[in-house]
Formats: sequence, C-alpha cells, structure tokens
Amino acid sequence: MSVHYCPATGDMRTKEHKDYTSLTTTTDTGGAVPKEDEEGNRFSWEHGLCLYKDFQRLTMQEMPEQAPTGVLPRSAEVLCTGDMCDRAKPGDRIAVIGVYRPIASFTGGISSGVFQTVIIAIEIKQLQIQTRQPTLNKADIKFMKQIAKRKDTFEVLSRSFAPSIAGRDWEKKGMLLQQLGGAEKNLANGTHLRGDINVLLIGDPSCGKSQLLRFVMNTAPLVISTTGRGSSGVGLTAAVTVDRETGERALEAGAMVLADRGVVCIDEFDKMSVADRVAIHEVMEQQTVTVAKAGIHTSLNARCSVLAAANPLYGNFDGNRTIQENIALPDSLLSRFDLVFVVRDKMSEAEDRKIASQVLAQVQNRVNVATITAAGRDGSKNHTSILEPGLYDKEPLLVGKAAQKGKTSDKNDVYTKYQGQTGDAVTVEFLKKYIMYAKNRPMPQLSEDAIEEVATLYSLLRRESADAAETGTQGLAVTARTLEAVIRLSTAHAKLKLQTNVLKDDVLMAREVIFAARGRDVKDIDEDMEDEEEPARRPARKRRQSQLDASPPPADKQPAPEPAERVDVQKATRSKRTRVQQAPAEPPAPVAVGGNRIEDLCELVVDVFSAERTQFMNIDDLRDKVNALAEKKKLSVFTTAEFNGGLESLQEDNKVFISSDLVYIV
Repeated sequence: MSVHYCPATGDMRTKEHKDYTSLTTTTDTGGAVPKEDEEGNRFSWEHGLCLYKDFQRLTMQEMPEQAPTGVLPRSAEVLCTGDMCDRAKPGDRIAVIGVYRPIASFTGGISSGVFQTVIIAIEIKQLQIQTRQPTLNKADIKFMKQIAKRKDTFEVLSRSFAPSIAGRDWEKKGMLLQQLGGAEKNLANGTHLRGDINVLLIGDPSCGKSQLLRFVMNTAPLVISTTGRGSSGVGLTAAVTVDRETGERALEAGAMVLADRGVVCIDEFDKMSVADRVAIHEVMEQQTVTVAKAGIHTSLNARCSVLAAANPLYGNFDGNRTIQENIALPDSLLSRFDLVFVVRDKMSEAEDRKIASQVLAQVQNRVNVATITAAGRDGSKNHTSILEPGLYDKEPLLVGKAAQKGKTSDKNDVYTKYQGQTGDAVTVEFLKKYIMYAKNRPMPQLSEDAIEEVATLYSLLRRESADAAETGTQGLAVTARTLEAVIRLSTAHAKLKLQTNVLKDDVLMAREVIFAARGRDVKDIDEDMEDEEEPARRPARKRRQSQLDASPPPADKQPAPEPAERVDVQKATRSKRTRVQQAPAEPPAPVAVGGNRIEDLCELVVDVFSAERTQFMNIDDLRDKVNALAEKKKLSVFTTAEFNGGLESLQEDNKVFISSDLVYIV
C-alpha cells in the first residue's frame, strides 16, 4: 500500500496495489500511483509510511523416488509472501499448501495467450526427518548415564553406528567421534579454532564407504550431501548471482554455508578438479567463506564437518606404493582431515562369510518389514536409514530394574541385537538421542594428565614421521594440525563418556583411533617404544652385573684352581673362536651370466626400480626384490654369485652403475 501527500492542501491519500497473486481479488490494480488530485495539485510519495510485503520465488521439484519410471521429475514455481518467506532452503523436502493459479503474460499491453502457472503458498511444511530433533525424557537420560558408566561405551555405540554394514569398526568409531565433535574456541585476538572433525575414507571400491555416508545423511540433524563430479568450487562455497526481479547482484550460499553447524558429505571426492578442491581449503580450517567479487566483499560462516569418500588413484589400493602415491591428494588438503582411513578389501574367509550373512539377513528382513508394515505394526523401532530397514532378530535386551524383574517395557527398549553382530548395541533412534544429549552438555576441559599424554603422543607421531622419511616409507604428514586433531578426538571421546574433564584414558583412546587410521597397531607401537628404551636400560644392568662379578664369592663356594695347562688351552680356544666370529664372510666370486638369464635379469631390475620409484638401491635389497619378482613371474631365482656377475655385465653395457654396495639405474 502506497501513501501520498499533497503539500498544497495537506491531504493524505493511500492506494492499495493488487495483482493476480492476491487471494482477495482477481482484479489487477496495476502499479500506477496517483500523481495529482482532482484540482491538479501534485502528490509527493511518502516512502516511510508505505506498507511493503516480502516475497520470494521458489522452484519446487518432485521427489526423484516418486517420479514415474523414465520420466524426469516435474517442477513447479512457488510464490511466497509475508511470513512464508525463508521457510525453506535448497535441498529441503517440503509440502506446500496453496492456491494453484495461472498468470497471463502481457507484451505491450496485449496478452500473448501464454499463461504461467504458480502456486501461491499458504503453508509450507518440512517433510525430512532430520530436521526434527528427538525429544528426551527422564528415562532416556537415565539409560544414557548407565551406558556412559560402562567400560565398553565406545564399543557399544560404535557397534550401533550403521549396523547393517559388517566390519569397519575403526571407521565407525571415527565417524561416531565426528558426530560429537571437539571443543570450538574463539580467542581474544579473533582467531577461530575449529571443533568440527573432518574424516576422509579412501580405499578399494565396494567396501561400504558410500553406505557409511548414507547412514550419516539419514541420521544427523543437518546434512548436505553432494558428489565430487557434480560439485564445483562455487557450488560448495558461495556464488555471485543476478536477481532476475531487481537486476542486482546477490550472494548465493553454497553447500558448506548451508550446512553451517552440520555435516557435508562429499562422495567421489577424488573426482573433483584441483581448482574445486582448493576452494574448500579455507572452509575446512578457518570455517569461513570469503568472497570478493563484483563489488561484494563479505565473509560467511561455514562451521561444518566434512565427511568425504574417495577411491585411490589407480582404482584399487596398490600395496607396492606409498599412501601418498595411492591417494594423490596434496598434503595441504590431507592435513585438514583429522582422520584419513585407508579402507582395504582384504580377502579373508571369515570376513567374507560375515559380510555374506549380513547381506542375506538384510534381504530376508526387507520381506519381513513389508509384511509387518502391511499388517499395521508400528515401525518406529526399525532403522531410520533407508539402507537399514531390517528388524531385530532377537528380543531387545533390558537394562535397569525391568531387566532384573524380567519385565518388558518400551521405555527400557534401548539395547538390541542386530543380525550378524555379537555384543550389546543400542537402537538407532536411541543413538541419535545419545549424540544430541552428549553434544549439548557443558564442554569438557583438559586435565593435566591429558595435556601430558597429548604432548607425548604428538612427539611420538613426529618421531615416527621423521623415521619414515629417512627410510623412504613416508606416510601421512604430521603437522601442528595433527596436534589439534588429537585434542578434538580426545574431547569427543570425553563427550561420549558424559565427562566434565578430558582424562588420560580419552587421549589413549584417541591414540588408538589415530594409529588405526594410519594402519598401525597400538601394541606394535608400544613394543617399538620398549625396544628403544631397552638399550638405555642395558648399561645399568651391565653395571650391576659387573659389580656382582667384582665382589669375591664366599670361601666355601670358591672353585678349586685348575691346572695351568687346561687354562692355557681354554684361553687359546676362546681366542681362536673369537677370531673366527669376527672374521667377515667373503662374498662369493661373481659368475658370468649370459643368454636369456641376462635378459631376464635386466628386465627384473628395471621393473623393480620402476615399482620403487627410486634411482638407486642397496645391492642386497635389490637382489631380494629381484628374486621375489622372479618367483612371482615363475622364473629361476639368482644366486648371489650369479646376481653379482649379472650386475657386472649390465654395468659393462652401461645399464647400471655400481658404487659402494649401491646400484644406480642408468
């Protein structure tokens, strides 16, 4: 409604503007405003007294799973006015209640005969389940505290995470910690320390990576999913667009900005271009999107966790290559992931049987679900994920007083048994409640023991990285971001246990997850540390032993003196044996190699150098690798003399160069 004022007469007039989108009338009053009154006095427009109405245009698309086979999903334009604006964002599943109305288009005041149809929204309802937070009651909180007191809390909850996927225990534990997150801090100088945990799953195809992502999509409160091939850098961050109504340039939020305080799932992460991956560097660490384009300079919050899945560079993981060569992602991007899991498709009869029984159980349970749903049974206890619709194969286990009395109560129905699993597990619905409750509790604080253990773990990781670099088996880089990742994972585990402080046990559990992601076993690490400490202990033992040897034995226990001849013979024998042990073994004389053997040796040497991606190797290591490759190709292995003679022949042909037990490829 516009308001106009006449300075000559002091008269005020209002005019209500309506168009075809108005629900009260179908008459178009047009946008013309009165310029003068009946006597010819001019009107001035009072913009401050006018009444304005917000409006927004949405494009609503039919759900893909409900579209007819072979037909593209249809779209409809929705016109929102007033409080209906900003009720939905891209990616939401909504139901719109409104008036379906055609609007004629005019060209030069003449109707073109083409009518555009729009839905004038009266109400917008959210359909997606993840927008509704689960409600808690006293019984739920009671059971949560009981589970938190258990020693195997981490195992019980991780066993309940994506229960339809067999195995992948450490991956599930890492993703469970990601859902809880660490401690976010904003320092006084403006520095932002992120608390969100980023996880990367990379490995062989058909290992359940995409299904793990799908489980998070269907259970987390706020998730934006995308794929590497179908995403661009501006689509993930922000883009500058032109408003077709006003012609002004506006900033349109991308997937990571829309997922603020949520999770972004990126499948096929390796299919993204280099430029698009660089665009998300700022989001993954500073958690902001800075845009300086077309006269727009602003910064948007993108405080989200990134869960990505990718395949190796060569399709399958190559054990002969390093992790860096298999992943083929820059260190600047990998260091921003707190956990990088290498998912391998290992051949094991027990593991294969476990996976087969799990898949067959799901097939049988799908039939049961359809039958029970048709009978009208409540399906609230089923998995919320569409990939996990199976029923429980046993009656739910009870906790608390009801379990002691042998009673069955829906309130105690938080434990259950899943197909193919051993041990307790909770229902998916209860797991969602537990995560929400743990995240909203007061943030745990680091204790002194935890700080000391974090420093010890970080120094251990740095030392291992340096040793790996010296031996040429460089793995994932260990930087200061790794130290922050340890703190975030430890804090997440403390949240899982509903603690007020981060204890040493939380850091030790974070250590197990980090080493599992790097393909190491904590027991092996502890044994290596004991081996390193052993030489330091050995001199002390020697000093104690020498002191004991120096003390004279009692008189009654002193041995009788031996004859001088026997003593001389023993000394001579001992000195002779010492000389024999100290004499180095002479290498066998080289044997001339020719014909097909020298051709086979030349081919094997070239293959070994190509596989190792190096220019020189130790002669003993080269001989072992050549013989191993020869056995694989079903060729005769080379003796030491034959191998040395063959290398001399290759050196004469200027194919290799030998110097100080090192063989250089020419």
